[in-house]
This record gives sequence, structure tokens and C-alpha cells, in this order.
Amino acid sequence: MHVVTRGVIFVDLALAQVAALGAAVGIIMGLEHDGNASYMMALVFTFIGAAFFAYIRSSNQKVPQE
Repeated sequence: MHVVTRGVIFVDLALAQVAALGAAVGIIMGLEHDGNASYMMALVFTFIGAAFFAYIRSSNQKVPQE
């Protein structure tokens, strides 16, 4: 609960879910679930998510040394 109250975001878990979302979108669009196109869709979603997290990261906010 302490982690939730401090507002810590686990970026690795968030990016894994973004990749799963990309794969799901690819499957909904009719791509094969084990094909290269579905993999690329998940990869593109992951890069977009990583860019988003890098963009919203505040340089003024400091990480405590706990």
C-alpha cells in the first residue's frame, strides 16, 4: 500500500501491458497472432508507450533514496 500512496509507477509492467494492448489491437485488426505483423504492432505500441513515459517524466521531481 505504501507504494500506491507514494504514486510509484512501475514502467516495466506498464510497458508490458502496452505491448499486450498492441498485440490485441493487431489481432482485432485481423493480423495473425503469431505473425510478424502482430509482433511489429506490439513493438510499435511499446515504443510509443516508452516515448510517452519519457515525455511525461518530470525533471523537477526527485526520487527519494529509500
